[in-house]
Amino acid sequence: MSYILRNNKEVLIISIISISLSIFFAFFFLFFLTGIAFEQEADATAAEDIAAITQGGVTPQSPLYATDRFFERVGLFFAFNRSARAAQLTAIAEERLSEARALSEDDDERAEVLVEEYETTLERASLEAELSGNETTEARFSEQVARHFSVLDRVAEQVPEQARESIVAARERSVENHIAVMRTLAEKNPERAAEVFAGVAERRANATARKADDEGEDEAERAREINARAEEFGKYAEFGEEISLIAQGLRTGETTVKNLVDRATAQHIQVLEDVRARVPVEALQGIDSALQNARRVQGVIPGALSDIQIEERIEARRGEAADRREEAIQRIQENGGKVPAPVRSPLLDRARESAPQDTGARTAPSPSGIRNEQDALREATQQVEQQQGKSDAGGTLRGLPTPARGI
Repeated sequence: MSYILRNNKEVLIISIISISLSIFFAFFFLFFLTGIAFEQEADATAAEDIAAITQGGVTPQSPLYATDRFFERVGLFFAFNRSARAAQLTAIAEERLSEARALSEDDDERAEVLVEEYETTLERASLEAELSGNETTEARFSEQVARHFSVLDRVAEQVPEQARESIVAARERSVENHIAVMRTLAEKNPERAAEVFAGVAERRANATARKADDEGEDEAERAREINARAEEFGKYAEFGEEISLIAQGLRTGETTVKNLVDRATAQHIQVLEDVRARVPVEALQGIDSALQNARRVQGVIPGALSDIQIEERIEARRGEAADRREEAIQRIQENGGKVPAPVRSPLLDRARESAPQDTGARTAPSPSGIRNEQDALREATQQVEQQQGKSDAGGTLRGLPTPARGI
């Protein structure tokens, strides 16, 4: 009897060990295969983005290139409203980006100049979209530009090292222009802006992960590029927080927006935490900063802030956008273009409606800074009118940057 019990006990122990090992290996392969699938999905998204930017049919190497550029100007001339001009300029910017990609694959140094033209043209397109007041125009621009960064990554990897810095700088400015248009979209439709945010932030997080795995590159250069991509992700993460605040301020789908932003951000944090374990020491600062921005997004609690506190936070973020717009308008004026009249945002309109009316008597400043913005808009409008006469709401941003020598 004791022999049977001892034998049964051994069988039981062996069975428990076998089951434990089976569970362990099942989880191991599950996580392993999930990681492989995630990496393949990220690479597939980048490849799709690159393929979505149509390869330019006529490049600067063709004798027909000048003719091709002429017809671009003709098409832009007949774009009679801001939405049409935004679409036409975005298409032209994508053409320059496609040409830059083609030349970079041939080690042609003119790719750097084409990226500069891309960035300048995209800035004009972003300003037209931003001031169009048209939600569909803003959404289309935001969704299209989200695909551009994978192409810029590819160009930056293929151009000579001395040209790489200017490519990365152009990419960073394009991120800022992209966020500016997404901000105006968020003030009309926070849910749609949150969807675009989730996609583009995921792309930049995955781009950071891809560069972390690129061990064939010089260590210092690899660290710089990881930091640059992580910083770009961080800017989108900050904007994710802003979308949640805007939704609360508008009282439009704030719960849906918060859930969408939080789910996306949790995935982004997981990617970056995994990246942190395999990047050079020099890149840790950029990764940690990006993670800090992402975790701050998760700290936005619906209903925790008053309307005044929400508006104050949004006003703090508007400062950078105002500086960017001022610089863009200045460049347009230097090139002889007309400055479009400013448009108001729904969030600002709602704040103004609830603000005390100006009766001529001295009143205390608004805590949210709304009166300061009204004064700034009024002064900016007066300056434009003095310089150019009455501002034309249908003013054009026609023309392209003058082609660089040799292009």
